[in-house]
Amino acid sequence: MDNKTEELLYGKKKKLTLPSKHYVVIREQNGADDDLISNQTLAEDLSNIDMFLSSLILETDLPFANANKKLDKKSIREMLIKDKYFVLFASRIHSMGSEVRFTFKWGEEEDELEYTEDLNIFVWDYAKPFPKEDDEEYREEMIEPYESNPYNPVEATLTSGKQIRFERLNGKSEKYLMGLDEITRNAIYKARGLEQFYEDKWQKVTNFMYFSKKDMAELNKIVKAADPEFTGSTKLENPKTKQVIDYPIMRAESFFYPEEI
Repeated sequence: MDNKTEELLYGKKKKLTLPSKHYVVIREQNGADDDLISNQTLAEDLSNIDMFLSSLILETDLPFANANKKLDKKSIREMLIKDKYFVLFASRIHSMGSEVRFTFKWGEEEDELEYTEDLNIFVWDYAKPFPKEDDEEYREEMIEPYESNPYNPVEATLTSGKQIRFERLNGKSEKYLMGLDEITRNAIYKARGLEQFYEDKWQKVTNFMYFSKKDMAELNKIVKAADPEFTGSTKLENPKTKQVIDYPIMRAESFFYPEEI
């Protein structure tokens, strides 16, 4: 297939270095993607995004890619959260530009206000060193890179001697959390597949009664250090009251369906 034919099929391609330091090659978004993204039945467990991403990514070196360097709708759930959302942000910028315009209503009696956000505040070229907090290029909203080999489980020994291991959040974790009627404090550990080495084998932790409060505090610190949360939120300020809230930018309809490009 020559370059012209390929561009007609896929639009312009772009190679991206992920927060995990792996790479993906993506195509431009097209009209067929809108049907996938807007499918409300698939959206119940984020399968719409899974199918969209598996179609969007043309090539990758992620460890669970198939022999053709592709990801199917099942293996795509292995993607770590920050890799996944970086691809969504970078794809939106590649296909439709970085500016997202949206409206927000601060109260029932209030008028809708218009806001604009530049998605470049969330992304970075992870082939380069990540900026430090006091660098001019640093933004609080940026997706931070992972430490080395993030697709391997994190192993640690607590002060009490308990040996534990867990995975960083991925698409399977998201599906697990979405399926819960109520998210308790310990759900974040179960979502990461927390295990304890006990009786000469790794066993899933389903009951935390044998973990002391000191164990739990230490566990929480280890998880936060190894897998910091990413929300994809921007700051919105109420011009009247000066109240500031975190607003998930992907909630804006114009993230996927801008009226103008």
